[in-house]
Amino acid sequence: LIYGIGSVGSPDVNDVPRTRRWPNASTSWTVELGTVSVLAPLPLSALQWVVHLVSPTTTTELMAVLMDKVSSAGTELSLARWTGTTWVQDVSITGPLANTTKRGFDLEYEALSGEALVVYSTNTATPQYRTWNGTSWSAPANVVATAPGSGVVEWVELERRPGTNELVLVYADSNQDLFGILWTGASWDEAGSETTFTTSLSTTTKAFDAAYEQTTGDLLVVFEDNTLSGVPTYVVRTASATSWGAKTAVPSMVDYGYGSVDLAPEADSARIAMVDREQSYYANPAPWDGSQW
Repeated sequence: LIYGIGSVGSPDVNDVPRTRRWPNASTSWTVELGTVSVLAPLPLSALQWVVHLVSPTTTTELMAVLMDKVSSAGTELSLARWTGTTWVQDVSITGPLANTTKRGFDLEYEALSGEALVVYSTNTATPQYRTWNGTSWSAPANVVATAPGSGVVEWVELERRPGTNELVLVYADSNQDLFGILWTGASWDEAGSETTFTTSLSTTTKAFDAAYEQTTGDLLVVFEDNTLSGVPTYVVRTASATSWGAKTAVPSMVDYGYGSVDLAPEADSARIAMVDREQSYYANPAPWDGSQW
């Protein structure tokens, strides 16, 4: 478990990530293990977002932490890894995203290789990425040669396809555009998979998510689309397809205003659970069985 204790309004000057662990065969969490000291606190900074993942092939853990420089403009994204005994900071990226109320980055492992990618906003229309080869992070590079939109990237989501090195990147910008593109394990498939899901997405919250069916490798993307009356909308890309499926409204769902979307795939199944949380505090659950809702 990794967490911060400060806040933007009243930041802790030592607001670096704290950790607790649940040892194997234990019945309780450990006491707070102290700060991740390799992430030196920024002056009057506050921890905003943490993504923490365990490698599917080794015991290595990676962490991406976004800190807000409360006393001055700008943010800092730090990439760190757990070696089994200690945390080591590998990369510090200054100023990746001005609006820290939105998670403009994500981290994901490839299922087969155990290599990883981080994708993050640079406060422009073009997200950047770095790859982790198990030893070090690559230099930064643009995800696409030409940005499909003109808005600033604000929300980022990465998901891995089981049994392959494929990843999907779905990201939203400040112009309410939602884009998607596939990572093949070696490069971004800009020509064959880049798409615009909608140009009418609410970006106040993360009103989209993506998940792979764990047995078929089919990909499901769900988002709130105002062009279809604001109800949750979905697109499927089957594992054998070379294009995205049609945009379709999730049946029997009522629009209570924009909110957030969360997907959770079931292990060893094609089923995916969805919860659409609306602004008026309604939570709309719906199960996907691999072919229909």
